[in-house]
Amino acid sequence: PVCRMLDYDAFRYELRVKEREARKKAVERRRHDQVKELRLSARISTNDLRTKADQANRFLEQGHKVTARIEFKSNDGVKANMRPDAGAILYEEFCAMLNPHRVEVEGKMVGPSHMILTVAQEREKKGQAKKQKPKEKQVDAETQEVS
Repeated sequence: PVCRMLDYDAFRYELRVKEREARKKAVERRRHDQVKELRLSARISTNDLRTKADQANRFLEQGHKVTARIEFKSNDGVKANMRPDAGAILYEEFCAMLNPHRVEVEGKMVGPSHMILTVAQEREKKGQAKKQKPKEKQVDAETQEVS
């Protein structure tokens, strides 16, 4: 067809809706690039660590990267030469509480009183299809009739 008759107001409305959706998707893509930071102390209790891990899991599900930072203080009972070992133990406990993830920056000391670890959501493998294969029906030997 050479030309098409249409309602121009409806056409303009559809264009605005498409532009709005494109803007929302662009904001969503930018949002996934954020790095969220969680501050931990060297004397954190197990329940508080669990709360921080739940918070990190929420961030990872949204697609953010998470940086956990341990702040060592002079009165926390950890001597300066023992801080890397104490931080490594704390990070092992923290990582065990997280959903499947990949570690981007291994736990390392940053200055004399901080240690950082960065994790991100685990990527799907390229060969893995999003759709699951339907499970084969399993038939119990008891339900089959023997003739």
